[in-house]
Amino acid sequence: MKWLEVLQISKKEKILYLIGCIFSIMTGLITLRITYLLKNLVDSKSSFNNLFLFLVLGLVLFIIDAGSQYLISLIGNQVVFNSRNNIWKKISDWTDSKDDSSEMAGHLINDSELIENFIISTIPQSINSVIVGSGSLVMLFVINSKMSLEVIGICLLLLFIMQPFSRILSKISKRIQEDKAELINIASQLRGQVKTIKSYNAQDYAFQKFDEQNRQLFQDILNRIKIFSIYSPFLNILILFMIIIVVWLGNTEVRSGNLTVGSATIFVVYMTQLINPIMQLSQLVAHMGMLNGGVERLLEYNQAIPEKNGIKKIDEIINIAFDNVSFAYDNQENIIENVNLTFQKGTYISIVGESGVGKSTLLDLLEHNYVPSKGRILINGIDLEELNIKTLRNKISYVSQEPTILSGTIRELLDFNQQQHTETSLWNVLDTVELSELIRNLPAKLDSKVDEYGGNLSGGQMQRISLARGLLKAGDVLLLDESFANIDEETCLKIKLKIAAYAESHKQIVIEVIHNLNRITPSSIVYRLADKKLEILRSGF
Repeated sequence: MKWLEVLQISKKEKILYLIGCIFSIMTGLITLRITYLLKNLVDSKSSFNNLFLFLVLGLVLFIIDAGSQYLISLIGNQVVFNSRNNIWKKISDWTDSKDDSSEMAGHLINDSELIENFIISTIPQSINSVIVGSGSLVMLFVINSKMSLEVIGICLLLLFIMQPFSRILSKISKRIQEDKAELINIASQLRGQVKTIKSYNAQDYAFQKFDEQNRQLFQDILNRIKIFSIYSPFLNILILFMIIIVVWLGNTEVRSGNLTVGSATIFVVYMTQLINPIMQLSQLVAHMGMLNGGVERLLEYNQAIPEKNGIKKIDEIINIAFDNVSFAYDNQENIIENVNLTFQKGTYISIVGESGVGKSTLLDLLEHNYVPSKGRILINGIDLEELNIKTLRNKISYVSQEPTILSGTIRELLDFNQQQHTETSLWNVLDTVELSELIRNLPAKLDSKVDEYGGNLSGGQMQRISLARGLLKAGDVLLLDESFANIDEETCLKIKLKIAAYAESHKQIVIEVIHNLNRITPSSIVYRLADKKLEILRSGF
């Protein structure tokens, strides 16, 4: 049961869940006792006392069953909550996954629901079924062994018939989970690009993509419905046939004097109590198949290899050196080869080159998102592999090519790492990126709401908010990955000059990658990346 690897459960939660399962066992035992009381009621022996005991046991059964369901549901929900958080922590640092972010989110939510249902419903019901089923089987033999053997034969036939259905359901369940995750992924992508879709009048195309995946999900669910529509009626017919035979045999035994009416009555009841556990256990097998088929991707996420993390910490980044660094993705051809480069405090470095030559890869290597295939990256003379990654990233501010804008207020977007900056520092950084006047004119100013994906902002405004957030972090190193692409040339120059002046006065290292030579900062040191090599174009002013 590989899915158990996903669970995060404490000792206290194990104890409480065990108590809930014990309560479930008790409900099974009480159910068996209540059933036996029917014999005395039917045979009219001490009917009042038996009726009173029947009512008392019914009340006790209600209390224990309610407690069992509450404890098991509470712990099951808590365990899945903790497991989701644990997996999220792993995949939030995972850069090697081939899944889209929306698809990954779909698996994280939908697949964990399968586990939750299994913990909350299937396991306790199966425990109860084992108790009730085994107890009923014993009582059947006590009442009439001949009829009991017939019941066992039919039950074995039921189990034999159920096995193929379980295997088929496992395969279909896996496909359904994949379909759900992909549908979430497509819906998220299409909704995020709604303006572009409308601009190209591509609503029909977008709907077609959504409809194709939704139809695939519908078809797989329909296949599961077809299986169940055959499975359930067929099973019900067998059970009905079984009951008819038992009633006929029971009537024969009563007429011959081998059974009382009360014994015949509880035999039928015990038989139905045996059938239900068998069906429940068959569902357990089916659910196990569905679970193993449905959570494969979740298991993959849970096994995500964490980032290699050193133990050395630094108080300040004074210099950075690329020492004969080469890098390739997944053992493919090198993107960069034998790069040797040094960055000193108080310098502004621009790295130019065509799109796709590996400029952004240099920044990814510096932030330890990837590891060099060859060579070393040194921070203050220390190999980056030996440094504590969290400490290193606290010293580095990164502004991506695509603005990362979540929904929230402007204040929340700027304070992305929750450092609780002062009003003055927020307005100062907005002034640096030429946004302060715009924000001051908004009704709620810093508390103005920004829509999902920055829907109520222009591309340039989103980019400048991302820049402001990076500057606000005030790291020793500022990485700018085509961070001015959506900003007009005049505003771009103003912001770059302010950043260059700040970097020089505060001894900050600024590294910008850019493909347009006409937009480089006047005072920067300029390198060109081409044909996997780095060459200097200008040593600065």
